[in-house]
Amino acid sequence: MSDVKAAVKCKAVAKSDTVPNVFRALYVGTSGDLVVTLQGDSAPVTIKNAPVGYHPLSTKLVMNATTATDIVGLL
Repeated sequence: MSDVKAAVKCKAVAKSDTVPNVFRALYVGTSGDLVVTLQGDSAPVTIKNAPVGYHPLSTKLVMNATTATDIVGLL
């Protein structure tokens, strides 16, 4: 995976249906559903039972319906 770049910043994710959460990846600390809108899309998608770990998703929003917790956004 030579195109993978290391994160240079991170911050805790505050779920919101309107305030942008623009990240290049997410780290999920406690598994659950991830409800996100990706940067190239306009509609949210649900990733059911996302496991603990790194998820290379380029996000625009991390929605309130997300049940996964302890989420860190990576830039």
